[in-house]
Amino acid sequence: MTTEPIPYNTPALKPPAGIESNFIDPPSLHAWTLGVGTTCMAIMTLAVAIRTYTKAIIIREMRHEDYVAIVALAGFLAWGAIYIHLSSIGLTRDMWNIRAVDMSHMLYLCNVFQMIYPPSMGAAKYFVCIQLKRIFSPRRSSGGAVRWALNGLIAATIMYYIACFFTFTFQCIPRDKIWNPEVAGKCIDNSAGVLSAGLINLLLDLGILVVPVWAIWHLQMPLKRKIGAMSVFAVGILFAELVGTTVVGCMPMFPRFYEKSALIQGPISTIRSVTSLLTLRSQRSQAVYSSKSSQLSRRPPFTKSADPVVVTMDFTRDEIRLSPESIELREGEGVKSSWNSFLAV
Repeated sequence: MTTEPIPYNTPALKPPAGIESNFIDPPSLHAWTLGVGTTCMAIMTLAVAIRTYTKAIIIREMRHEDYVAIVALAGFLAWGAIYIHLSSIGLTRDMWNIRAVDMSHMLYLCNVFQMIYPPSMGAAKYFVCIQLKRIFSPRRSSGGAVRWALNGLIAATIMYYIACFFTFTFQCIPRDKIWNPEVAGKCIDNSAGVLSAGLINLLLDLGILVVPVWAIWHLQMPLKRKIGAMSVFAVGILFAELVGTTVVGCMPMFPRFYEKSALIQGPISTIRSVTSLLTLRSQRSQAVYSSKSSQLSRRPPFTKSADPVVVTMDFTRDEIRLSPESIELREGEGVKSSWNSFLAV
């Protein structure tokens, strides 16, 4: 059985009454998607780069979680690039402004997008949980309940994202039916899968936030310092989930990078040297001015003299005669010179 080809300008969804499909320049959120997406990718890349540089160059101690962070970054960059491309071809438009013939390609990319998310997000959360273990339970004999809670979060994260990956990969049998509904086969209820995935994801996020807050609250330190330490782990709330999770995991290396990195300390030392030099010159100038002012203040007061004083201006060859009553200026040389007299004030 063959199906008739879909006309090129057929919309993917019938528009509401009184609205016509616009395939040329439809309203879209692509500009926002592009701006937010590139910003998040830049923030995450910078955070992972700082951490990797600090661990590999400054500390010279790369551990397995550092490579996991790089895997999470690579997955997120691919994930973000696909999402931005999907936005450019119609994902952020209304359905009636998308051509039906373009839907198969978009659904295929959406499935690739779904498949990249579980390993990337799972790597990011595993990375953060390992960092929390390094901080709050560095030895097997320490940590107590915090260590057990983190081990439980790690196990739940690994199992959940493995299940999530296979669910997205084999949501339809055969797989072609994911992006081509005309193919015979069976599919799971995708909306129910997305809802349950979002709920479990939220619980894991809350666990990763609550465990360090709980551990910090039981530390012997002033309340102000406790709140400051807790706020570091809440930074992830301000960013997209994957970006915030990775940035939080990288933040413990930021102080070491600032203190030891030649990339930072070099320019800072230069700025400090220039500032010190300018300050020193300013202080010397003020000291010289103060010294001259002091010497002038100790000179005897000026007394009038009947004899004129002649001052030769070497740079113009003109002469000025000063007397108590007038100032005389001679311009020119030889017979062409003339004296102009001005009353002294």
